[in-house]
Amino acid sequence: MEVIVSTRLEESHLDCLVESFPEVVFHVGVRDRMPDGALGAARVLFCDGVTSEMLHAMISVEWIHCRSAGVDHLPLEVIRERGIQLTNGRGAHGVPVSETVLAMMLAFGTGLHEFVKAQKERAWIRPSVVPGRFELEGQTLLVIGLGHVGATLAK
Repeated sequence: MEVIVSTRLEESHLDCLVESFPEVVFHVGVRDRMPDGALGAARVLFCDGVTSEMLHAMISVEWIHCRSAGVDHLPLEVIRERGIQLTNGRGAHGVPVSETVLAMMLAFGTGLHEFVKAQKERAWIRPSVVPGRFELEGQTLLVIGLGHVGATLAK
């Protein structure tokens, strides 16, 4: 079986796929860098997105996995018409996005960006004089939307 991976993957993740599925041929890259025949032979597409034009060239594709949770940007009508199985990354982003939100809250609250700027300038600043600095303790966080990311952040 042949799989097209048209999204960026960490090399260790790709190595894990290749090791776990030795019978599968993985074509990694974008359309204009695929070997001749790869688009027509692939049965699986692992992507961030795909166009109608790409799908017309992928005559054997049976399954598309989109890394993002949202799939509105995909040519859903073409996918439906062709009976292609579509899966997405729903539920995979809760922890990393929530941890990034928490990191940003702490960074903005402590004025971390000011310290980084001062470090680059080889200057010393006191935490008490960083403009806009605030503490998170006692603050209230409003989470709008309790999808997977919002619910994970709230937890």
